[in-house]
Amino acid sequence: MHRLKHKIIVGITMGDPAGIGPAIIQKAMNKVRGLADFVVIGDKWVFSRVSGVRCRVSGAKFIDLNNVAHKNFKFGKVKAEYGKASVEYLDKAIELIKNKEIDCLVTCPVSKEAISLAGFDKFLGHTEYLAARTNTKYFAMMLLNKKFRFSLVTRHIPLKDVPSKLDTDKIYKTILLTHRSIKELFLIKNPRIAVCGLNPHASDNGLLGGEENKIIKPVLMRLGKSIRNIDGPLPADVAVLKAAQKNMIA
Repeated sequence: MHRLKHKIIVGITMGDPAGIGPAIIQKAMNKVRGLADFVVIGDKWVFSRVSGVRCRVSGAKFIDLNNVAHKNFKFGKVKAEYGKASVEYLDKAIELIKNKEIDCLVTCPVSKEAISLAGFDKFLGHTEYLAARTNTKYFAMMLLNKKFRFSLVTRHIPLKDVPSKLDTDKIYKTILLTHRSIKELFLIKNPRIAVCGLNPHASDNGLLGGEENKIIKPVLMRLGKSIRNIDGPLPADVAVLKAAQKNMIA
């Protein structure tokens, strides 16, 4: 499909139909209407059940998959049916992206429990599912606000498993991808990167764990040749403070 674009087209998946997604979309539309063209993917009947919503999303196009049974529907319930529906919204969004009908995607919350009940045992989160469906080999989850951008080396695993999942290759690729993305997506010419340690106090040079010295520091020494503004491994609170004060290695 060929189209002349005047505004970016943002796709929004409704998330778990029994969750908070429909209400989030309604409130968000009241604030962002006009900033872009919005396409909401979900179930219109479910959306109409939200208080104050009249079967439509003001300021957005609605793609109705009509995939939730009306009988016995109730918000706040965990059901396999709802998990299946939320994955179908994602699949439709991926189709729209591939057909260049939307430019980017915003996802409302899903229930991993409901999705697991629906038979998607390997679904760990939006990030991993989208990467698998688009055959994306190198990717990262970035959390951001107006001041900071946080990229995660590990995602959606029990805390006890984090040390065993860390390795130099993952850390190296995550930092490189973050550095490149900040330059290309946020147009920051010389990004400053602070790398957090795993252990309290970033291990105090090996006294409280060995991951910093054995895994993280070798990566930073290697990257120091290509990324000028990189610091770490630092305790997380120190890293955030330094970043806020712009007190990074220059």
